[in-house]
Amino acid sequence: MNPQTTSSLTETLRGEKITYPAENLNIENLALSWVEGVDGFGKGEVISFKNRIDGSRRIYIINGFFSPDKPSLFYENNRIKDLTVRCYKDNEVVAIVHKTLKDTGKMQVIEFSERYEKFDFLIEDVYQGRKYNDTALTGIFLDALDCFTK
Repeated sequence: MNPQTTSSLTETLRGEKITYPAENLNIENLALSWVEGVDGFGKGEVISFKNRIDGSRRIYIINGFFSPDKPSLFYENNRIKDLTVRCYKDNEVVAIVHKTLKDTGKMQVIEFSERYEKFDFLIEDVYQGRKYNDTALTGIFLDALDCFTK
């Protein structure tokens, strides 16, 4: 999937430099999240990724910051509320979908009626965090089994 983002947060905690890069979105360790790194809540930030070679129609998302050691971080950070999803074929935008995510750390699905090659998620609005103004996302996963259905 190899996601790319327009920014990532780097901060220093207890003297240690910590980064929340785009790569955190597709690894198997759900204790790592991507966090945008611009002033404000990240409106206009983009997460881009390619679809599976055989083209899944389902994208699974885990919204917010997930930390098994500190679950309060989910509500302390912003979570994505509204997304514009740009869908590509042959490097051309062929569909634009607006999606509102639920304010939950449970897996959510965005399902399409056809298969696309690439996606851009554009952050439009967030659920406001109680403590920080950073917007986080824990994972984006493509449905491999969907590729075997018509």
